[in-house]
Amino acid sequence: MKAGETLKFVVAIGNPTSRSVRFETCPAYRMSFGESSESTKPVESLLNCDVSDSIAAGEEQRFAMEIEVPAAFEVSTASIYWRLESTNAASSGSIGVT
Repeated sequence: MKAGETLKFVVAIGNPTSRSVRFETCPAYRMSFGESSESTKPVESLLNCDVSDSIAAGEEQRFAMEIEVPAAFEVSTASIYWRLESTNAASSGSIGVT
């Protein structure tokens, strides 16, 4: 990954329950990129519920994500922080930046 490029990744949201879960409203999420979850200005948006407004029991839905890697980013390894708002669901991962 090079500084100044767009990082594209997929977030999978699973439903471990025995009943289908329907989104009453499209859920909001927040993501950021950097050495910590506060390194860059967080991106806040809504999931694309046009694709699906529910998750079947025991299934998962995948959502495409994109975030800009700042052109001036100087750290060789950074983390991506992602959180589904109004829940405890959060995740992070690392990537090398050149």
